[in-house]
Amino acid sequence: MTREGPRRVATCWTTAGATVPGDVTATSPHDIRARVAAAAAAGFDGFGINVPDLVIARDRHGDAGVRALLDDHGIRYLELDALSGWASTGEQRAASDARRRTLLEAAGALGADLIKVIPPIGPAADVGPLVGEFAKLAGQAADAGTRVGIEPISVCAVATPAQALDLVRRAGHPAAGVVLDNWQISRAGLGADAVRDFPPEWIASVELSDGTAEPAADFFTDCFEHRGLPGSGELDIAGFVRTLRRNGYDAGWGVEVLEAGYRRLPPARAAGAAYSALAAALTENH
Repeated sequence: MTREGPRRVATCWTTAGATVPGDVTATSPHDIRARVAAAAAAGFDGFGINVPDLVIARDRHGDAGVRALLDDHGIRYLELDALSGWASTGEQRAASDARRRTLLEAAGALGADLIKVIPPIGPAADVGPLVGEFAKLAGQAADAGTRVGIEPISVCAVATPAQALDLVRRAGHPAAGVVLDNWQISRAGLGADAVRDFPPEWIASVELSDGTAEPAADFFTDCFEHRGLPGSGELDIAGFVRTLRRNGYDAGWGVEVLEAGYRRLPPARAAGAAYSALAAALTENH
């Protein structure tokens, strides 16, 4: 049975278990069947999967089998995670282009709704040099029947929601959008004001997690080990959700937890805890 209302998304790490975020070759110890079943049983109607697990799932079950699995469990939204290196050169670009082909082919075959995109790592800068490449990527996504969403990250060239919005507007393609992650926004030293008046039509997805108000010394340790369930930390999730809803956004909400203790949970327990925390964060702001 399909749940009505805004989609609620188990992003790729929600059900991945004991795998290593940040490693582009990392794979989940759990088969996609167990992960989808756990997400659906918890209440999610959206599901995310990263590239290595996507390849395994397609090889093991076939595109028709994966699509049937999603449909049978009421999963109406699929996002693929993630493409980096898309504006690079040399060997890094060659590896990125191979991932791009995998993501676009899978998006077309499975009817994926979104491909997440990571900006180039480096100091925040004018997005102008990225516009052409991102517009090209958006066009390829549209040809595959999907959309791309760039996630602003504080240690990347696109570090803030304002920069990401500038990029997608200048790219000028309806298949381009922005992934707004409250934790990533907090690590750029920003709060709910950073998404005040953010146009909902440019929002590709929203992700929620919690953490300390002050960043840890090392960004990557903080990012991969200290992002807890919504409501478990010090971030103003209520203000973030409330601000987006006042802007007119309520299309869908994801939860993205990256924490060592959480990764040790079996998929059913992890998904149940994530859904309960997400539902609580959204209910208290309605």
